[in-house]
Amino acid sequence: MTINFAGGVASTNLVQVMLGQAVLALESLRGASASVVGFTNMTVYAERVTFATQSGGVFDGSLSLVLSWHGGDPSVTLDNLVPAPSHGNPATITWPTGSGQETQILTPGNALTLSGIVAD
Repeated sequence: MTINFAGGVASTNLVQVMLGQAVLALESLRGASASVVGFTNMTVYAERVTFATQSGGVFDGSLSLVLSWHGGDPSVTLDNLVPAPSHGNPATITWPTGSGQETQILTPGNALTLSGIVAD
């Protein structure tokens, strides 16, 4: 799955991408890769990715994650990144499904279920 940051602004000094019913496939050589500007430090945990930043820091770029899950569809929550007046929504998320790529707006603070996700 890929999260595209579109100029959202950090509302605190810690922005997080949190997973539900899934973990990052850290054994994969491409478990997590980022091409994002606007943060000073990135930490990858099994169930989340955190970005240390200054409050008010603007995020642009993309974050690609390889997930491992069992059972129901996993979810993703974006925390502490809010829309910037000149950029609109802070991020979109794209994931593979059986019928092609699905893209949705990732609304901060609301878990988004990756409906129909398939292994990439």
